[in-house]
Amino acid sequence: MVSLKLAKLEQEILRIQNGRGNLNALAKTGSLEAACHCINTNIKKQIPIVIATGFPCCAGGTQETDGIAGAIAVARATKGAIVIEENVVQCVEQCLKQLKSDVKVIALEKLTVEKNYLLVCLERAGIAADGNTYTMSGQDVSQFCADASGLFKNASQTVAIGDGGNELGLGGCNEATKAHIPLGAKIGCSTEFSADNIVIAGVSNWGGYAIALGLSLLRDVTVPDTNSERTIAEILKQFGICDGVTGKCELTVDGMSLEKHLEILNGMTEIVKRDSHSEL
Repeated sequence: MVSLKLAKLEQEILRIQNGRGNLNALAKTGSLEAACHCINTNIKKQIPIVIATGFPCCAGGTQETDGIAGAIAVARATKGAIVIEENVVQCVEQCLKQLKSDVKVIALEKLTVEKNYLLVCLERAGIAADGNTYTMSGQDVSQFCADASGLFKNASQTVAIGDGGNELGLGGCNEATKAHIPLGAKIGCSTEFSADNIVIAGVSNWGGYAIALGLSLLRDVTVPDTNSERTIAEILKQFGICDGVTGKCELTVDGMSLEKHLEILNGMTEIVKRDSHSEL
């Protein structure tokens, strides 16, 4: 039953795609279940978990709304630490404070990279074959991105969640990105950064929700709900975080309203809550 629910969650996060090409071509069946079991195993072994997020793809290097909420969902479920650009640390800390969470937030620029940790990359700015970081429209935003290459290469295991092929860890999807995503040959994450487990979603935040909800099938964890996600969205707006598609500072993610995202989350939550005798 757990496998069936994870499969349904995997389908749900790809049910709506945001006109970025054929994301199904990047996805592999069973990837969500594999990622959840990988994370659960590391929790059991008490391996530290680091969640890297942040894609400063808006005007002037402003961070986008997609990624942060998903990273918070994964961090609250795993008790891992979040790493992101220094100029967004206070914003993420405020989100966590309002959620009464003790998850730590660390500036990538000040991070001391060690060994033996699981890295979860969620909508983390990727590194293309030419060494630069590109938005979905092909804009070079490298100057705004802290270097996460060492963080990736020193991890004992890696999980990556993305929605376009240009995110860190999606190097394993590089050929599919080239073939099925507009500008894929330019923006696709380099094969040098290929995560052990890759989860593709229509919106990266949904992938984070799916990880947290999937883990709840394996252990007792904190999961996102409409209250937590509304709180996060309102704080992101207060801090000037912008929608990566529209470029506007409003309660939207990837051009979709907060209410639409909450609808998706509620649908995913319902999948997890259905009992074994209900029809999935």
